[in-house]
Amino acid sequence: MRRAGLAIAASLLAACSQPSSGPQSAASTPTASSVVGPQITGGLRGTCRLPFGGLIDTTTGAPARRGGFISFPAAVFKVDPAADLRAGGAGGFVTVASPQLNGGDAEAYDVPERRWLPTRLSLVAPDGSSYAYSEPNGLHIVDVRTAADRLLPGTNAAQRSFYPVAYAASGIYVLEGPEQTSPTAVPLTLWVIDPKSGHQKQVSSTATTASAFVAGGAAWMTTLNPADPHPWQQSPYEPSSANDQLLRVDLQSGVATTWLYRPGAFVGPVGVDSKGQPLVIVVNSAASELWLLRGPQTGDRIYVGPGAYNPANRMKIDHALSAGVTDANGIWFVNGDGGVVLYTPGGGVELTFAMLSTGRIGGACQSGS
Repeated sequence: MRRAGLAIAASLLAACSQPSSGPQSAASTPTASSVVGPQITGGLRGTCRLPFGGLIDTTTGAPARRGGFISFPAAVFKVDPAADLRAGGAGGFVTVASPQLNGGDAEAYDVPERRWLPTRLSLVAPDGSSYAYSEPNGLHIVDVRTAADRLLPGTNAAQRSFYPVAYAASGIYVLEGPEQTSPTAVPLTLWVIDPKSGHQKQVSSTATTASAFVAGGAAWMTTLNPADPHPWQQSPYEPSSANDQLLRVDLQSGVATTWLYRPGAFVGPVGVDSKGQPLVIVVNSAASELWLLRGPQTGDRIYVGPGAYNPANRMKIDHALSAGVTDANGIWFVNGDGGVVLYTPGGGVELTFAMLSTGRIGGACQSGS
């Protein structure tokens, strides 16, 4: 692991070194019952199974999703039929397992209830008893045991869109704003909604992108700093400029603090470690980096490699396809190529399972399995 403990300056991406080493073998999309990937060589603690879902299933002739578990350290993926989703319901998908649950195409594994849910892990209640999902008519809350599905009042206002980002003990956090009809960023407001009454309370109005994650009493989100003289264009197919700064929004006061600004680069949060410190991707055409931030504009660079779209960028740390998951091992996340990456303080950054389609990590790696 390469580490650089220093204050983060505004112009770091010019000088890059070779990527950190790690397992680099590939595995195919799991259309069969199991797939084998590279073994972990670093900081994994014992054996565990990592839930991985939302994989596109093309064998049914209709929209469908599959999921299963990756067993570590052997890195063997096995499909779990209980994770299967089929088209239907208000959110677009329903579970095959009974009782049938409505939701979207993402899948989370609910440990307390021991079943798969058709939603993102961040939208599962802390106690696992319910979850949230959104559809054009508004925000839904579903009881896991009874499958009771109710639409929260006040979340289906005309010409407004709700993007749920987290289901926490304090409520459901959503980004809300006008429908986005062009690549131009639109202002978004962060609200917290009481899942029982539907009461809404504004937290902040600083966001311009419909993604964020909530952890440690804060919401982490990105924006484009208007002072950036040359914002990075991610590709010719995405004419909008990449967000270049990370904000920490205090959930009590709503005050936003800039924790990282990197002009000419894309800045994207991956997750937080056990201390609440954010892991952040910083990338442009010159280099791709991972930083573990210890405070505003300061942190440790834990990975540096070739830039985005460079064939030598085998780790594909150019963006995260979904929010990371933190457990006793470290932070797991899905890289830009659909591979599963693990960061541990002892083992650094490792590609633990390569090219597993475009799925999501459904929960913590469950030990002893």
